[in-house]
Amino acid sequence: LPGLQWEDVLKAIDHDQGLHMKTPFPQGNARVEGKGIFVLDALGLLYCATKIRGVFHHSSFVRGHCVKVAGGVCIVDGWLQQLSPHSGHYQPAEEHVNDMINDWKGRGVDFNHVEIKPYHKTK
Repeated sequence: LPGLQWEDVLKAIDHDQGLHMKTPFPQGNARVEGKGIFVLDALGLLYCATKIRGVFHHSSFVRGHCVKVAGGVCIVDGWLQQLSPHSGHYQPAEEHVNDMINDWKGRGVDFNHVEIKPYHKTK
């Protein structure tokens, strides 16, 4: 691009990697220590991953497209421990969350020991 020097390119790469942030993006094993997130898309496909602040979040799964439910999830040794059906971007309706939970129960997910957080974040 006209007027840009190599130093400008290097600075842009550093910016994209979060090196100029007050708290840089997590690297290495620190990435797997984040919160679990999930999205149930408009077609009913379930996506789960670890949230990486500033890099990977709920809308990353579906590139900002419509979803039925999104929120936080905690899975330990393959067992669902906690479900938080809310996110900063998506605001699922209670009926959609209940439909999702009933569908999961029908597929064999045991909710007897699952903590279900409020549908909307409380301050």
